[in-house]
Amino acid sequence: MMHRVPRPREMQNAQPYLTEEEMCRFLESIRYYPENSRKELWRRDKAMFGILYGTGIRKSELVNIETGDVDLKESTIFLQRTKGGESREVCLPGGIIEDLRTYEDHRDGMYKESRDKKRYYFLS
Repeated sequence: MMHRVPRPREMQNAQPYLTEEEMCRFLESIRYYPENSRKELWRRDKAMFGILYGTGIRKSELVNIETGDVDLKESTIFLQRTKGGESREVCLPGGIIEDLRTYEDHRDGMYKESRDKKRYYFLS
């Protein structure tokens, strides 16, 4: 007696991805976007895209990172609000640490007056 075995599903929404070389070129090009060159936002944007690419976290997880969640000494980010509702910790790739330090220095210099009130890590 033969049973029908269901066909495996085809990936319907396979997302294209960038190679490591393409991502490096993309990250280096962020500084030259017209919107970023005037506002010096390229440091923030480069750090954000580096985290997204290097850790695979979701965009909603990225925007909810708070200042106390990032530990550059341990190279980790603690995610409090995740899709599944459970907290988790992710490791930061070594290449992004320097970008995050640069961003933090710049952010702290720009927002000195509201240093105590900064809740979220990435500011506009």
